[in-house]
Amino acid sequence: MVKEIRIDEYDYPLPDERIAKHPLAQRDACKLLVRQSNGEISEHIFSELPELLPEDAVLIYNNTRVINARLRFRKAGGAHIEIFCLEPVDPADYAVSFAQTGRCIWNCLVGNSKKWKEGALEMNLEVNGKPLTFKAERMANLGRSSNIEFSWDNPEVSFSEIIGAVGEIPIPPYLNRGTEASDSTDYQTVYSHIDGSVAAPTAGLHFTPEVLEAISRRGIERRELTLHVGAGTFQPVKSEEIGGVIHCFSYSAEMAEEYLKMGFYLGIGGVVTFKNAKKIKEVVQMAPMERILLETDSPYLAPVPYRGKRNSSLYLPYVVREIAEIKGISEEEVIEMTEKNAVRLFQTEE
Repeated sequence: MVKEIRIDEYDYPLPDERIAKHPLAQRDACKLLVRQSNGEISEHIFSELPELLPEDAVLIYNNTRVINARLRFRKAGGAHIEIFCLEPVDPADYAVSFAQTGRCIWNCLVGNSKKWKEGALEMNLEVNGKPLTFKAERMANLGRSSNIEFSWDNPEVSFSEIIGAVGEIPIPPYLNRGTEASDSTDYQTVYSHIDGSVAAPTAGLHFTPEVLEAISRRGIERRELTLHVGAGTFQPVKSEEIGGVIHCFSYSAEMAEEYLKMGFYLGIGGVVTFKNAKKIKEVVQMAPMERILLETDSPYLAPVPYRGKRNSSLYLPYVVREIAEIKGISEEEVIEMTEKNAVRLFQTEE
């Protein structure tokens, strides 16, 4: 863990009146701080972003869309139970789960859980003019979360339509306000179209159709990916020190040295087996074994001889072999040391 950087050094008072509880009417009118490669810092407006980007830039947009993940039930005795949908379990695919027309299971957080000992929660509702009874039943208590089976008696209605009708957008708790009707649009990026997140990738909220059009006019390449944001983004940092692993490290030895000074681990994957991967081989040679972790980055970056195919943890022995050759130690030593590193980093028991 990083000993030089402590979380308490970043504590500061934040008066409620300084929290932006609603976005600007014009999203791209917010301030933008720019740091040039020479270290110079300047202030701009977000709408100026298209002109600030270099010609060879590539912008990658997270097209995930926030779902109405918060469901509120009321027991016959009057107790209010809140179910916060985290991710689908059966079926596990988001799109397939949303399309279900009778039953699905989700991993959820349960509010006021002590009041829900057993039995199913029910609500009668109408979705697009179609009446139904919507039920929730706890299938497994997993400690911090539970697997909840949702079921309903109208096969003409999908799960997506149900949560769209009765669910609420889960806005961040630090806003200190309830969900409002405007959040269904304000708390979404303009390029979102794949349902699944319970929190917005907020850095993208400032983009507008006008900004996107201006970026396109400059010929800047645009790509999309889907990374659903989970409820963990709302959780406070509990560790007293900063630490972690630099995922799939593929930069220079100089940059690796800086991360190592900060106490980070380096994740080494299949790239190290590539014939022309000179930089990463130099990093492995330089880095102490006490700071190296194995990773797959599955399904990508499979090691030689499976390069170009879908990656798998079954291929880690090839990564181990390459590291052992570079470090001049046995494969058994690589496995033993990287396993200890993982236990130390993730604070698990051997």
